[in-house]
Amino acid sequence: MAVAGRQQGRLSFGTFEVDRESGELLKRGSPLRVQEKPLQLLLLLLEHPGEIVLREDLQRRLWPNGTYVDFDRGLNTAVKKLRYALGDSPDKPVFIETIPRRGYRFIAPVSGDGTGLGDPLAGGTTFPTSTGEAESIGGRSEKGFHFTNQPAGRRKYWYLLFAALVLVASLVLVKHNKFSRTPALDLQNMEVTELTRDGKVREMAISPDGLSLAYARDEGLEQSLWVKRINSGTETQLLMADTVNFSGMEFSPDGHFLYFVRSEKSNPVFSYLCRIRSEGGGVEQLIRDADTPVSFSPDATQLVYTRGYPRRKIFEVRVANVDGTGDHLLATVAGNEVFDSGPTWSPRNDSIAVSAHLTGQRRRFALYLISLSKATQTELYSSTGAIGRPLWIEGGRELIVVLKDLNSHRGQLWTVSTSSGEAHRVTNDLTDYDSAVDLTPDGKRLAVIANGAVSNLWIAGATDLSHASQITSGEPTLYQVRELADGRLIAVGTGLWIIDRDGTP
Repeated sequence: MAVAGRQQGRLSFGTFEVDRESGELLKRGSPLRVQEKPLQLLLLLLEHPGEIVLREDLQRRLWPNGTYVDFDRGLNTAVKKLRYALGDSPDKPVFIETIPRRGYRFIAPVSGDGTGLGDPLAGGTTFPTSTGEAESIGGRSEKGFHFTNQPAGRRKYWYLLFAALVLVASLVLVKHNKFSRTPALDLQNMEVTELTRDGKVREMAISPDGLSLAYARDEGLEQSLWVKRINSGTETQLLMADTVNFSGMEFSPDGHFLYFVRSEKSNPVFSYLCRIRSEGGGVEQLIRDADTPVSFSPDATQLVYTRGYPRRKIFEVRVANVDGTGDHLLATVAGNEVFDSGPTWSPRNDSIAVSAHLTGQRRRFALYLISLSKATQTELYSSTGAIGRPLWIEGGRELIVVLKDLNSHRGQLWTVSTSSGEAHRVTNDLTDYDSAVDLTPDGKRLAVIANGAVSNLWIAGATDLSHASQITSGEPTLYQVRELADGRLIAVGTGLWIIDRDGTP
Protein backbone atom coordinates (compact mmCIF):
# COMPACT_ATOMS: atom_id res chain seq x y z
CA MET A 1 0.00 0.00 0.00
CA ALA A 2 1.36 3.39 -0.91
CA VAL A 3 1.47 5.84 1.96
CA ALA A 4 0.27 9.35 1.21
CA GLY A 5 1.91 12.40 2.66
CA ARG A 6 0.22 14.84 5.03
CA GLN A 7 -2.65 16.78 3.50
CA GLN A 8 -4.50 19.90 4.52
CA GLY A 9 -7.99 20.00 6.06
CA ARG A 10 -9.55 18.14 8.95
CA LEU A 11 -10.48 14.54 9.67
CA SER A 12 -13.20 13.68 12.19
CA PHE A 13 -14.09 10.49 14.04
CA GLY A 14 -16.34 10.11 17.07
CA THR A 15 -15.81 13.13 19.32
CA PHE A 16 -12.30 13.67 17.95
CA GLU A 17 -10.92 15.80 15.14
CA VAL A 18 -7.45 16.12 13.62
CA ASP A 19 -6.30 19.34 12.00
CA ARG A 20 -3.78 18.06 9.45
CA GLU A 21 -2.41 21.53 8.76
CA SER A 22 -1.65 22.51 12.36
CA GLY A 23 -1.00 18.95 13.51
CA GLU A 24 -3.48 19.12 16.42
CA LEU A 25 -5.73 16.43 17.90
CA LEU A 26 -8.92 17.88 19.37
CA LYS A 27 -11.69 16.38 21.46
CA ARG A 28 -14.96 18.28 21.29
CA GLY A 29 -12.94 21.28 20.08
CA SER A 30 -10.35 21.21 22.87
CA PRO A 31 -6.74 20.33 21.92
CA LEU A 32 -5.15 17.25 23.48
CA ARG A 33 -1.49 16.80 24.30
CA VAL A 34 -0.14 14.21 21.89
CA GLN A 35 3.50 13.69 20.98
CA GLU A 36 4.68 13.86 17.37
CA LYS A 37 5.08 10.14 16.65
CA PRO A 38 1.63 9.07 17.96
CA LEU A 39 0.05 11.93 16.01
CA GLN A 40 1.86 10.92 12.80
CA LEU A 41 0.67 7.37 13.37
CA LEU A 42 -2.93 8.57 13.81
CA LEU A 43 -2.77 10.68 10.63
CA LEU A 44 -1.58 7.73 8.59
CA LEU A 45 -4.34 5.47 9.91
CA LEU A 46 -7.00 8.14 9.34
CA GLU A 47 -5.90 8.67 5.75
CA HIS A 48 -6.55 4.97 5.11
CA PRO A 49 -9.63 4.07 7.22
CA GLY A 50 -10.64 0.44 7.10
CA GLU A 51 -7.36 -0.58 5.47
CA ILE A 52 -4.49 -2.47 7.02
CA VAL A 53 -1.50 -0.14 7.34
CA LEU A 54 1.55 -2.37 7.31
CA ARG A 55 4.31 -2.04 9.86
CA GLU A 56 6.77 -1.38 7.02
CA ASP A 57 4.70 1.60 5.85
CA LEU A 58 4.57 2.91 9.41
CA GLN A 59 8.32 2.61 9.70
CA ARG A 60 8.85 4.61 6.50
CA ARG A 61 6.50 7.38 7.70
CA LEU A 62 7.55 7.59 11.33
CA TRP A 63 11.26 6.81 11.01
CA PRO A 64 12.37 7.55 7.43
CA ASN A 65 15.78 6.50 6.16
CA GLY A 66 16.28 4.02 9.01
CA THR A 67 16.80 6.75 11.61
CA TYR A 68 15.39 4.60 14.42
CA VAL A 69 17.10 1.30 15.08
CA ASP A 70 14.65 -0.15 17.67
CA PHE A 71 11.60 0.18 15.44
CA ASP A 72 9.37 -2.42 17.13
CA ARG A 73 9.72 -0.84 20.56
CA GLY A 74 9.22 2.66 19.19
CA LEU A 75 6.10 1.68 17.27
CA ASN A 76 4.58 -0.18 20.22
CA THR A 77 5.19 2.88 22.41
CA ALA A 78 3.60 5.22 19.86
CA VAL A 79 0.52 2.98 19.56
CA LYS A 80 0.20 2.75 23.34
CA LYS A 81 0.38 6.55 23.73
CA LEU A 82 -2.12 7.08 20.94
CA ARG A 83 -4.59 4.63 22.45
CA TYR A 84 -4.22 6.35 25.82
CA ALA A 85 -5.01 9.75 24.25
CA LEU A 86 -8.11 8.31 22.52
CA GLY A 87 -9.21 6.23 25.51
CA ASP A 88 -9.04 3.12 23.34
CA SER A 89 -8.41 -0.47 24.41
CA PRO A 90 -6.28 -3.04 22.56
CA ASP A 91 -8.57 -5.85 23.77
CA LYS A 92 -11.84 -4.20 22.73
CA PRO A 93 -10.80 -1.52 20.26
CA VAL A 94 -13.15 1.22 19.16
CA PHE A 95 -10.66 3.02 16.92
CA ILE A 96 -7.41 1.09 16.37
CA GLU A 97 -7.39 -2.62 15.64
CA THR A 98 -4.16 -4.61 15.85
CA ILE A 99 -3.54 -7.00 12.96
CA PRO A 100 -1.05 -9.47 14.47
CA ARG A 101 2.38 -9.46 12.81
CA ARG A 102 1.13 -7.22 10.00
CA GLY A 103 0.10 -3.77 11.21
CA TYR A 104 -2.92 -1.74 12.34
CA ARG A 105 -6.31 -0.72 10.98
CA PHE A 106 -8.52 2.24 11.88
CA ILE A 107 -11.99 0.72 12.30
CA ALA A 108 -14.19 3.72 13.22
CA PRO A 109 -15.95 5.83 10.56
CA VAL A 110 -13.90 8.84 9.44
CA SER A 111 -15.24 11.98 7.79
CA GLY A 112 -13.55 15.07 6.48
CA ASP A 113 -12.37 16.84 3.35
CA GLY A 114 -10.04 15.00 1.06
CA THR A 115 -10.59 11.55 2.53
CA GLY A 116 -12.51 10.11 -0.38
CA LEU A 117 -14.65 8.02 1.94
CA GLY A 118 -17.58 6.15 0.52
CA ASP A 119 -20.99 5.60 2.07
CA PRO A 120 -20.35 3.94 5.45
CA LEU A 121 -23.68 2.17 5.15
CA ALA A 122 -22.99 0.58 1.79
CA GLY A 123 -23.70 -3.14 1.69
CA GLY A 124 -26.14 -5.27 3.63
CA THR A 125 -29.07 -7.51 2.79
CA THR A 126 -32.83 -7.28 2.80
CA PHE A 127 -34.42 -7.51 6.23
CA PRO A 128 -37.90 -9.00 5.83
CA THR A 129 -39.34 -7.92 9.19
CA SER A 130 -40.86 -4.80 10.73
CA THR A 131 -41.54 -5.58 14.38
CA GLY A 132 -41.00 -2.17 15.98
CA GLU A 133 -38.51 -3.62 18.45
CA ALA A 134 -34.85 -4.37 18.18
CA GLU A 135 -33.37 -7.78 18.75
CA SER A 136 -32.29 -8.68 22.27
CA ILE A 137 -28.91 -7.16 23.14
CA GLY A 138 -26.95 -9.01 25.77
CA GLY A 139 -30.01 -11.05 26.72
CA ARG A 140 -32.23 -7.98 27.13
CA SER A 141 -34.99 -6.71 24.85
CA GLU A 142 -34.33 -3.04 24.08
CA LYS A 143 -37.48 -1.24 22.97
CA GLY A 144 -37.54 1.89 20.85
CA PHE A 145 -35.12 0.85 18.07
CA HIS A 146 -37.15 0.49 14.90
CA PHE A 147 -36.55 -1.03 11.47
CA THR A 148 -37.92 1.14 8.70
CA ASN A 149 -39.05 -0.12 5.29
CA GLN A 150 -37.55 2.39 2.81
CA PRO A 151 -39.19 3.08 -0.56
CA ALA A 152 -37.75 1.18 -3.52
CA GLY A 153 -35.10 3.09 -5.44
CA ARG A 154 -34.09 5.20 -2.46
CA ARG A 155 -32.47 2.55 -0.24
CA LYS A 156 -31.38 -0.88 -1.29
CA TYR A 157 -30.83 -2.36 2.14
CA TRP A 158 -32.34 -2.63 5.62
CA TYR A 159 -30.23 -1.93 8.63
CA LEU A 160 -30.35 -2.73 12.29
CA LEU A 161 -29.80 0.38 14.43
CA PHE A 162 -29.08 0.01 18.08
CA ALA A 163 -27.42 1.85 20.96
CA ALA A 164 -25.28 -0.02 23.49
CA LEU A 165 -25.48 1.53 26.93
CA VAL A 166 -22.51 1.00 29.23
CA LEU A 167 -22.42 2.23 32.83
CA VAL A 168 -18.94 3.49 33.63
CA ALA A 169 -17.28 4.07 36.99
CA SER A 170 -13.72 5.17 36.41
CA LEU A 171 -11.04 6.55 38.66
CA VAL A 172 -9.99 10.12 37.95
CA LEU A 173 -6.92 11.78 39.42
CA VAL A 174 -6.89 15.56 39.75
CA LYS A 175 -3.42 17.05 40.17
CA HIS A 176 -2.94 20.59 41.42
CA ASN A 177 0.22 22.43 42.56
CA LYS A 178 -1.49 23.63 45.73
CA PHE A 179 -4.98 24.54 46.73
CA SER A 180 -5.70 28.18 46.10
CA ARG A 181 -6.21 30.54 49.02
CA THR A 182 -9.47 31.67 47.43
CA PRO A 183 -12.49 29.42 48.02
CA ALA A 184 -12.58 28.27 44.37
CA LEU A 185 -9.62 26.32 43.05
CA ASP A 186 -7.54 27.65 40.18
CA LEU A 187 -8.70 25.38 37.38
CA GLN A 188 -5.96 26.64 35.06
CA ASN A 189 -3.42 24.72 37.14
CA MET A 190 -5.39 21.48 37.40
CA GLU A 191 -4.64 18.38 35.34
CA VAL A 192 -7.12 15.49 35.19
CA THR A 193 -5.87 11.96 34.48
CA GLU A 194 -8.11 8.94 33.96
CA LEU A 195 -6.63 5.93 35.76
CA THR A 196 -9.20 3.22 35.00
CA ARG A 197 -11.97 2.92 32.45
CA ASP A 198 -13.45 -0.56 32.81
CA GLY A 199 -16.52 0.58 34.76
CA LYS A 200 -15.83 -1.78 37.68
CA VAL A 201 -14.47 0.56 40.35
CA ARG A 202 -16.49 0.65 43.58
CA GLU A 203 -14.38 2.27 46.31
CA MET A 204 -10.88 3.76 46.33
CA ALA A 205 -8.18 5.53 48.35
CA ILE A 206 -4.99 7.34 47.38
CA SER A 207 -1.72 6.82 49.28
CA PRO A 208 -0.23 9.72 51.29
CA ASP A 209 2.63 10.12 48.78
CA GLY A 210 0.16 10.22 45.88
CA LEU A 211 1.90 7.38 44.05
CA SER A 212 -0.48 4.47 44.72
CA LEU A 213 -4.19 3.96 44.43
CA ALA A 214 -6.17 1.22 46.21
CA TYR A 215 -9.57 0.28 44.88
CA ALA A 216 -12.26 -2.36 45.04
CA ARG A 217 -13.24 -3.93 41.74
CA ASP A 218 -16.64 -5.43 40.96
CA GLU A 219 -16.35 -9.02 39.71
CA GLY A 220 -20.00 -9.83 39.05
CA LEU A 221 -21.47 -10.79 42.43
CA GLU A 222 -18.02 -10.60 44.01
CA GLN A 223 -15.44 -7.91 44.73
CA SER A 224 -11.66 -7.93 44.83
CA LEU A 225 -9.11 -5.49 46.30
CA TRP A 226 -6.24 -4.00 44.27
CA VAL A 227 -3.39 -1.49 44.53
CA LYS A 228 -2.21 0.35 41.42
CA ARG A 229 1.04 2.28 41.02
CA ILE A 230 -0.01 5.49 39.32
CA ASN A 231 3.21 6.26 37.43
CA SER A 232 3.93 2.78 36.10
CA GLY A 233 0.36 1.48 35.88
CA THR A 234 1.32 -1.84 37.51
CA GLU A 235 -1.38 -3.48 39.65
CA THR A 236 -1.18 -5.83 42.62
CA GLN A 237 -4.15 -7.86 43.84
CA LEU A 238 -4.34 -7.72 47.63
CA LEU A 239 -7.48 -9.84 48.08
CA MET A 240 -9.05 -12.36 45.72
CA ALA A 241 -12.65 -11.86 44.57
CA ASP A 242 -15.21 -12.88 47.19
CA THR A 243 -18.91 -12.36 47.93
CA VAL A 244 -18.35 -9.27 50.10
CA ASN A 245 -18.86 -5.50 49.82
CA PHE A 246 -16.19 -2.87 50.41
CA SER A 247 -17.78 0.32 51.75
CA GLY A 248 -14.72 2.42 52.53
CA MET A 249 -10.93 2.42 52.50
CA GLU A 250 -8.04 4.65 53.55
CA PHE A 251 -4.25 4.38 53.71
CA SER A 252 -2.53 4.82 57.07
CA PRO A 253 -0.58 8.13 57.35
CA ASP A 254 2.74 6.32 56.80
CA GLY A 255 1.31 4.41 53.82
CA HIS A 256 2.23 1.00 55.28
CA PHE A 257 -1.36 -0.19 55.82
CA LEU A 258 -4.61 -0.03 53.92
CA TYR A 259 -7.67 0.22 56.18
CA PHE A 260 -10.98 -0.95 54.67
CA VAL A 261 -14.54 -1.83 55.65
CA ARG A 262 -15.63 -5.29 54.49
CA SER A 263 -19.08 -6.80 54.85
CA GLU A 264 -19.83 -10.12 56.47
CA LYS A 265 -20.33 -12.81 53.82
CA SER A 266 -23.56 -14.10 55.37
CA ASN A 267 -24.90 -10.60 56.14
CA PRO A 268 -23.97 -7.92 53.57
CA VAL A 269 -25.32 -5.06 55.73
CA PHE A 270 -22.99 -5.83 58.65
CA SER A 271 -19.35 -4.83 58.23
CA TYR A 272 -15.97 -4.97 59.96
CA LEU A 273 -13.10 -2.51 59.97
CA CYS A 274 -10.00 -4.35 58.73
CA ARG A 275 -6.49 -3.54 57.61
CA ILE A 276 -3.86 -5.16 55.41
CA ARG A 277 -0.30 -4.19 54.56
CA SER A 278 -0.28 -2.10 51.40
CA GLU A 279 2.10 -4.55 49.71
CA GLY A 280 -0.15 -7.50 50.66
CA GLY A 281 -0.35 -10.07 53.44
CA GLY A 282 -2.78 -11.22 56.08
CA VAL A 283 -5.95 -9.33 57.00
CA GLU A 284 -6.43 -7.98 60.55
CA GLN A 285 -9.98 -7.47 61.81
CA LEU A 286 -9.92 -4.41 64.09
CA ILE A 287 -13.52 -3.39 64.91
CA ARG A 288 -16.90 -5.09 64.57
CA ASP A 289 -19.74 -3.02 63.10
CA ALA A 290 -18.05 -0.17 61.22
CA ASP A 291 -19.72 1.46 58.23
CA THR A 292 -17.39 4.08 56.73
CA PRO A 293 -13.80 4.76 55.75
CA VAL A 294 -11.64 5.98 58.61
CA SER A 295 -9.73 9.23 59.00
CA PHE A 296 -6.64 9.66 61.18
CA SER A 297 -5.72 12.18 63.84
CA PRO A 298 -2.84 14.56 63.03
CA ASP A 299 -0.49 12.59 65.32
CA ALA A 300 -1.52 9.32 63.58
CA THR A 301 -2.40 7.59 66.87
CA GLN A 302 -6.22 7.56 66.55
CA LEU A 303 -8.89 7.13 63.92
CA VAL A 304 -12.52 8.15 63.51
CA TYR A 305 -15.36 6.24 61.81
CA THR A 306 -19.16 6.04 61.96
CA ARG A 307 -21.59 3.28 62.92
CA GLY A 308 -25.20 3.49 61.76
CA TYR A 309 -28.42 2.23 63.34
CA PRO A 310 -31.11 2.43 60.60
CA ARG A 311 -34.08 1.50 62.79
CA ARG A 312 -33.21 4.14 65.37
CA LYS A 313 -32.38 6.70 62.62
CA ILE A 314 -29.07 7.63 64.18
CA PHE A 315 -25.39 7.15 63.50
CA GLU A 316 -22.53 7.33 65.93
CA VAL A 317 -19.23 9.11 65.37
CA ARG A 318 -16.68 6.93 67.12
CA VAL A 319 -12.96 7.26 67.90
CA ALA A 320 -10.45 4.43 68.46
CA ASN A 321 -6.72 3.78 68.47
CA VAL A 322 -5.20 2.84 65.12
CA ASP A 323 -5.05 -0.83 66.18
CA GLY A 324 -8.79 -0.85 67.00
CA THR A 325 -8.41 -0.68 70.78
CA GLY A 326 -9.97 2.06 72.93
CA ASP A 327 -13.09 2.31 70.72
CA HIS A 328 -15.50 4.88 72.23
CA LEU A 329 -18.41 7.14 71.30
CA LEU A 330 -17.69 10.79 70.43
CA ALA A 331 -21.15 12.01 69.31
CA THR A 332 -24.51 10.79 68.03
CA VAL A 333 -26.18 12.39 65.01
CA ALA A 334 -29.95 11.83 65.17
CA GLY A 335 -32.83 12.01 62.71
CA ASN A 336 -31.02 10.60 59.70
CA GLU A 337 -30.99 7.75 57.27
CA VAL A 338 -27.87 5.63 56.88
CA PHE A 339 -25.46 7.55 54.63
CA ASP A 340 -21.94 6.20 54.57
CA SER A 341 -19.82 9.02 53.18
CA GLY A 342 -17.44 8.94 56.16
CA PRO A 343 -16.04 11.44 58.72
CA THR A 344 -12.68 13.22 58.49
CA TRP A 345 -10.38 14.55 61.22
CA SER A 346 -9.41 18.22 61.19
CA PRO A 347 -5.69 19.00 60.65
CA ARG A 348 -6.06 21.47 63.51
CA ASN A 349 -7.11 18.57 65.77
CA ASP A 350 -10.19 20.41 66.97
CA SER A 351 -13.15 18.90 65.11
CA ILE A 352 -14.57 16.15 62.92
CA ALA A 353 -16.40 16.87 59.66
CA VAL A 354 -19.20 14.51 58.61
CA SER A 355 -22.24 14.67 56.33
CA ALA A 356 -25.68 13.23 57.08
CA HIS A 357 -28.94 12.55 55.25
CA LEU A 358 -31.61 14.07 57.48
CA THR A 359 -35.23 12.93 57.55
CA GLY A 360 -38.39 14.57 58.87
CA GLN A 361 -40.48 17.38 57.40
CA ARG A 362 -37.48 19.03 55.78
CA ARG A 363 -35.50 16.24 54.19
CA ARG A 364 -32.01 17.39 53.28
CA PHE A 365 -28.33 16.59 53.46
CA ALA A 366 -26.30 18.43 56.08
CA LEU A 367 -22.60 18.96 56.70
CA TYR A 368 -21.65 18.95 60.39
CA LEU A 369 -18.63 19.99 62.41
CA ILE A 370 -18.33 18.04 65.66
CA SER A 371 -16.07 19.46 68.37
CA LEU A 372 -13.50 16.98 69.66
CA SER A 373 -13.30 18.63 73.08
CA LYS A 374 -17.01 19.23 73.71
CA ALA A 375 -18.68 16.76 71.29
CA THR A 376 -21.05 19.56 70.22
CA GLN A 377 -22.49 19.59 66.72
CA THR A 378 -22.64 22.58 64.36
CA GLU A 379 -24.55 22.41 61.09
CA LEU A 380 -22.20 24.10 58.66
CA TYR A 381 -24.03 23.68 55.36
CA SER A 382 -27.12 21.93 53.96
CA SER A 383 -28.34 20.95 50.51
CA THR A 384 -31.26 19.12 48.90
CA GLY A 385 -28.70 17.11 46.91
CA ALA A 386 -26.33 14.57 48.43
CA ILE A 387 -23.19 15.86 50.18
CA GLY A 388 -20.27 13.49 49.84
CA ARG A 389 -17.31 12.82 52.10
CA PRO A 390 -15.79 16.13 53.29
CA LEU A 391 -12.03 16.58 52.98
CA TRP A 392 -10.03 19.25 54.78
CA ILE A 393 -7.98 21.76 52.75
CA GLU A 394 -6.31 25.10 53.40
CA GLY A 395 -5.07 23.97 56.81
CA GLY A 396 -8.62 23.42 58.05
CA ARG A 397 -10.15 26.64 56.73
CA GLU A 398 -12.14 24.90 54.00
CA LEU A 399 -13.67 21.56 53.09
CA ILE A 400 -13.89 20.12 49.59
CA VAL A 401 -16.91 17.89 48.90
CA VAL A 402 -18.94 16.43 46.07
CA LEU A 403 -22.43 17.95 45.91
CA LYS A 404 -25.14 16.32 43.82
CA ASP A 405 -27.21 18.64 41.62
CA LEU A 406 -30.80 17.36 41.49
CA ASN A 407 -31.51 19.05 38.15
CA SER A 408 -28.56 17.68 36.21
CA HIS A 409 -28.20 14.52 38.37
CA ARG A 410 -24.44 15.08 38.43
CA GLY A 411 -22.04 15.37 41.32
CA GLN A 412 -19.55 18.25 41.17
CA LEU A 413 -16.70 19.39 43.41
CA TRP A 414 -17.40 22.32 45.76
CA THR A 415 -15.54 24.00 48.61
CA VAL A 416 -17.23 25.02 51.87
CA SER A 417 -15.72 27.55 54.28
CA THR A 418 -15.47 26.14 57.82
CA SER A 419 -15.96 29.61 59.30
CA SER A 420 -18.86 31.01 57.26
CA GLY A 421 -20.39 27.90 55.69
CA GLU A 422 -20.22 29.63 52.30
CA ALA A 423 -20.00 27.19 49.37
CA HIS A 424 -18.20 27.76 46.05
CA ARG A 425 -18.27 25.53 43.00
CA VAL A 426 -14.94 24.13 41.79
CA THR A 427 -15.89 22.05 38.74
CA ASN A 428 -18.55 22.74 36.14
CA ASP A 429 -18.47 19.94 33.60
CA LEU A 430 -20.50 17.01 32.33
CA THR A 431 -18.84 14.47 34.64
CA ASP A 432 -20.83 12.87 37.44
CA TYR A 433 -18.40 12.63 40.37
CA ASP A 434 -19.08 10.02 43.04
CA SER A 435 -19.29 10.97 46.71
CA ALA A 436 -16.16 8.87 47.41
CA VAL A 437 -13.13 11.17 47.14
CA ASP A 438 -9.68 11.07 48.69
CA LEU A 439 -6.87 13.59 48.97
CA THR A 440 -3.16 13.47 49.70
CA PRO A 441 -2.04 15.33 52.85
CA ASP A 442 -0.19 17.98 50.82
CA GLY A 443 -3.32 18.69 48.78
CA LYS A 444 -1.58 18.06 45.46
CA ARG A 445 -3.55 15.04 44.32
CA LEU A 446 -7.23 14.27 44.68
CA ALA A 447 -8.73 10.97 43.52
CA VAL A 448 -12.42 10.67 42.72
CA ILE A 449 -14.68 8.12 41.04
CA ALA A 450 -16.42 9.44 37.92
CA ASN A 451 -19.76 7.82 37.04
CA GLY A 452 -21.35 8.06 33.64
CA ALA A 453 -23.42 6.48 30.93
CA VAL A 454 -21.78 5.89 27.57
CA SER A 455 -24.08 5.07 24.68
CA ASN A 456 -22.77 4.22 21.22
CA LEU A 457 -24.65 3.81 17.96
CA TRP A 458 -23.80 0.82 15.79
CA ILE A 459 -25.04 -0.31 12.40
CA ALA A 460 -25.00 -3.74 10.78
CA GLY A 461 -26.55 -5.75 8.03
CA ALA A 462 -29.64 -7.40 9.42
CA THR A 463 -28.51 -10.94 8.63
CA ASP A 464 -24.98 -10.55 10.02
CA LEU A 465 -24.79 -8.75 13.34
CA SER A 466 -21.24 -9.97 13.94
CA HIS A 467 -19.83 -7.29 11.63
CA ALA A 468 -21.45 -4.20 13.12
CA SER A 469 -19.73 -0.83 12.62
CA GLN A 470 -19.66 1.80 15.35
CA ILE A 471 -20.65 5.25 14.07
CA THR A 472 -20.64 7.28 17.30
CA SER A 473 -18.26 7.20 20.23
CA GLY A 474 -19.39 8.20 23.70
CA GLU A 475 -20.92 11.61 22.99
CA PRO A 476 -23.76 12.34 22.84
CA THR A 477 -25.38 9.71 25.08
CA LEU A 478 -28.18 8.07 23.07
CA TYR A 479 -31.02 5.81 24.21
CA GLN A 480 -33.51 5.59 21.31
CA VAL A 481 -32.78 5.84 17.59
CA ARG A 482 -35.05 5.95 14.54
CA GLU A 483 -34.40 6.53 10.86
CA LEU A 484 -35.84 9.54 9.02
CA ALA A 485 -37.14 9.46 5.46
CA ASP A 486 -33.98 11.13 4.11
CA GLY A 487 -31.73 8.46 5.69
CA ARG A 488 -30.58 10.52 8.66
CA LEU A 489 -31.11 9.30 12.21
CA ILE A 490 -33.09 10.95 14.98
CA ALA A 491 -31.95 10.01 18.47
CA VAL A 492 -33.18 10.74 21.98
CA GLY A 493 -30.72 10.86 24.86
CA THR A 494 -29.18 13.88 26.50
CA GLY A 495 -31.35 16.04 24.27
CA LEU A 496 -32.78 15.41 20.82
CA TRP A 497 -30.21 14.77 18.08
CA ILE A 498 -30.29 14.55 14.30
CA ILE A 499 -27.34 12.42 13.18
CA ASP A 500 -25.94 11.80 9.70
CA ARG A 501 -25.25 8.23 8.69
CA ASP A 502 -21.53 8.68 9.43
CA GLY A 503 -22.32 9.50 13.07
CA THR A 504 -21.92 13.29 12.77
CA PRO A 505 -24.51 15.20 14.89
